[in-house]
Amino acid sequence: EGQALAGLVLCFALLAMLVTEPILRCLISPSGPKVLFSQTCQDAADSVSAYSAFSLIAILCYYMLLTDLSVFSTRVSAFALILGRVISEVGLFLFALAFIILGFASGISALDQENTSFDGIPTTALTLLKVVLGMAGSEQYEALDDHPILLITVVVYIIVTVIFMLNL
Repeated sequence: EGQALAGLVLCFALLAMLVTEPILRCLISPSGPKVLFSQTCQDAADSVSAYSAFSLIAILCYYMLLTDLSVFSTRVSAFALILGRVISEVGLFLFALAFIILGFASGISALDQENTSFDGIPTTALTLLKVVLGMAGSEQYEALDDHPILLITVVVYIIVTVIFMLNL
């Protein structure tokens, strides 16, 4: 089912690439190509970004279809099987992390505090994501000293996400 869908998407991506091909647009350009098979003419300038997007989709579909060749090697086949299992677990972890971030961001936004890093749900969620990824600077942690309830909430969040979630 997935392979057939990838083949269909690949077919449409290749057709779209043909329609937006910059070299073909330069060949039929009224000014004519200065160099044979050039893709840098005035008529092709507007289609290059669309062509590159369709190329991206086509390459991804090619590689998805290439996974069928994993049956020729036992090691590669075992790797592909394990990778499929691990990706589903990573997806569950990311969903749980997003749920925890949204919950804590909503709760922290309801607190009466003046810290600009925790002003509103989107800003708070971004700050909490930075904390989990270790991207938060020391000045953000130092600013928590002014609000003890906010500090306790962020410490509980760190315990839940960094200690419990990352050790699953």
